[in-house]
Order: sequence, then C-alpha cells, then structure tokens
Amino acid sequence: MQLKYHSAAEEKGIYIISACGVDCIPTDLGVAFLQQKFIGTLNSVDIYLELWEEGEKTPGPAINYGTWESAVYILAHVKELKTLRRQLFTTPLPNFKPKLEPNGGLFSHQHPSEEKIEAFWFSATLYGEGWKESLPDANDAYVIPVNRALCAKVKGRNPAYGSTCVCLVLSAITLITESDKMPPGGGVYPPGFAFAKTSLVEQLNENGVTFEIVFEKDLHFPKH
Repeated sequence: MQLKYHSAAEEKGIYIISACGVDCIPTDLGVAFLQQKFIGTLNSVDIYLELWEEGEKTPGPAINYGTWESAVYILAHVKELKTLRRQLFTTPLPNFKPKLEPNGGLFSHQHPSEEKIEAFWFSATLYGEGWKESLPDANDAYVIPVNRALCAKVKGRNPAYGSTCVCLVLSAITLITESDKMPPGGGVYPPGFAFAKTSLVEQLNENGVTFEIVFEKDLHFPKH
C-alpha cells in the first residue's frame, strides 16, 4: 500500500491509514506516546505483548475462525510481504530466539461466548531507553551510554472484538475531525505517525483502551 499508493494519495490529498485495529494501534501509537513522554532522546523500544483470561477459565474457543483465515492468507503471501518490507525497511531485524513450539486451541468455526470474549484482556508493555540530554545538532552522535529509561503500558478488554472496534472507530473519527493535526497533504501512513499529534490517545483512554506511564528511572552503567 505504501509503496504503491503514497505518491498518488499525496497528489490527491487523501489519507490512507491502514492497521488501525488492536494489533497495531497499541504498539504503533504506544511508541509515539512513549516518545512524547520521554524527556530527552528516545533510542530504542522493546515491546512485550500479553493476553490473558480474567477469573476462572471458561471452555470454548477465544477467537473466531475468520481471524485464523486472515492469518492463513497473510502467510500465503509472505514471500511478497518480505520483498515489500525489504524495500520499505532496509535495515533487517535480528532473528527471533528461542524458537517456540506451536500451540493451538484458540480458534474455532464457532463464535466465542460473550462470557469468554469479555473475560479476555490484552496489554502491550513498552520499555524505552535513551539519553536525558539532547544533542545541540542533529548530525552529532552520543559518546555516552543511554542513561534514562521509561516504561509505558497500553491495556484493554476484549481485544479481538471490543478494543479493535474502539480503535478503528476512533481512528476514523480522528481522521475526519483532526486532519489539520496530521501529516500535511495526505499519503499512506502507519497510525503511530499519522495520529501522533492528535487527541486519539486521550479518546482511547476515555473508551477503555488505556495508555499510562508505569515507571521512569535513570540508568547507571559501571565505568570500565
């Protein structure tokens, strides 16, 4: 989408903001939230995702088969996605280790029960490190280790249905009502960049998808 339509969207003044569900809004907009709250220069962010069922475990699937089918179609085009991502992101990510054993049972053709849907929660914990000091010139480089850490958490109930709908609807409303706070001129953007200067985080907080700072601290590394 970005490679094919960004220039055309800019020419026509159209915004295309994909990935506005619960898979991406908490992490992508969460990084933007962390960056805004970080006093200094944010250098890196580690993200930890967690899903859990509140209270006593209920029988039955957690996610409808349609989600599984979508994942299968994505995997069917994974070679195309790899090529596109190499064009968009030229620096490769490190390999994920250790390799995890496959596990199933979450998906079914049957719709999950309302009880199970409402019992499920998600959280994305974002841990960032950087420097307290800002460089006087953008071309300068730091000569000291990172010395500040900031941790944020994004949390919500019913990720597959409830929180996804909240993220999607509020993203659409923000696109209509706050386009003056978005990147000028239109284009194809991820949500974290598109909505970074809007009130979307505040709206999500008011509707059950919460963004909060968990802790901040100074980092001290031993001198060699």
